[in-house]
Amino acid sequence: MNKIDLKIFLEIKNWYDKKEFRLDVYYSHMILSLRKVG
Repeated sequence: MNKIDLKIFLEIKNWYDKKEFRLDVYYSHMILSLRKVG
């Protein structure tokens, strides 16, 4: 993971934390996003 990816990752995580999403929902979303890109 390079610095740009990490920055985006943390920004999304902060958004989810503010929205009070559960971590399992957050990680599921990340995995789906990565699959779409990949």
